Amino acid sequence: MKPASDPVCHTILRRLLAWLLPPDGGVRDGLMGDLDELYAERVARDRFAAELWYARQVVSAGIHFP
Repeated sequence: MKPASDPVCHTILRRLLAWLLPPDGGVRDGLMGDLDELYAERVARDRFAAELWYARQVVSAGIHFP
């Protein structure tokens, strides 16, 4: 579950990630849940760095889940 205060960039990247990942097999839910938890930890320290990190994860998923 994502908080209502998520920035637009993260919301767009999250939707892109959901579109890139396979819808079945639990991969999407598991990976997105893990990334959301890690993003929340990172955003508490530095929002900009957290956004860049999340963007890199989306690119990586796009490469690994064509």
